[in-house]
Amino acid sequence: MKKQKIQLIVLVLILAALVGAFFGLRKYNEAQAQKPAEEEGIVVFDVKSDDIINIIYDFEGVTYQYEKVDGTWYLAEDHSQTVKPYYLNAMAMGTADLRATQALEDVTDLSQYGLDVPQRTIIFDTAVQRFRINVGDKNLTTESYYIQVPDQPGIVYIVPQTYMDRFDRGPEDIIEVPEEGSGDTGSGTDTGAEGDKGTGADTEAEGDTGSGADTEAEGDAGSGADTDTEGNTGAE
Repeated sequence: MKKQKIQLIVLVLILAALVGAFFGLRKYNEAQAQKPAEEEGIVVFDVKSDDIINIIYDFEGVTYQYEKVDGTWYLAEDHSQTVKPYYLNAMAMGTADLRATQALEDVTDLSQYGLDVPQRTIIFDTAVQRFRINVGDKNLTTESYYIQVPDQPGIVYIVPQTYMDRFDRGPEDIIEVPEEGSGDTGSGTDTGAEGDKGTGADTEAEGDTGSGADTEAEGDAGSGADTDTEGNTGAE
């Protein structure tokens, strides 16, 4: 009897421990899920994407600039060009929400990261401030890039390649090009075809068949043959 009581007590203690572990793990998971997004990665900039009104970046040795006026993106040098806002908004959102996977501090030799002579430069402006990003070498192992912000000397950030991919676009990807031939398909071809088939061919056919052939036939058959016959009959 005493032995059974001891076993029961042990089972109760084990059950209590399991229940405690269950609720402890549940509370931990809830706390992890409620962590703000800012804790996921190292924040590089503190800016809102809607506040970005100008983007300048290098791509394949050429510098491109786009600016936003009254909420609409334009090619800076030519506002008559219609651009696809999706790509520019993606650039602005990616930059405003840029997070590094790692920050290397107290860096004195930028050349080891390819930042002594940056591979490319990204600049974006708000109404009150300009931000600049120098892009260095790509880490082929981690598929990431080294970047440096001149306003934050001594710090080299490591950012995912997906951020840089947003800027791998030229005007042919961003500027909307009107479809060619949209105005030539309707009136030009149809009018020409109708003119040849309807007016030209039909009129000529009617002219040859109706007035020309029929009149000549009537003239030959009627006046020629009939008159000749009457003449011969009269003579007889």
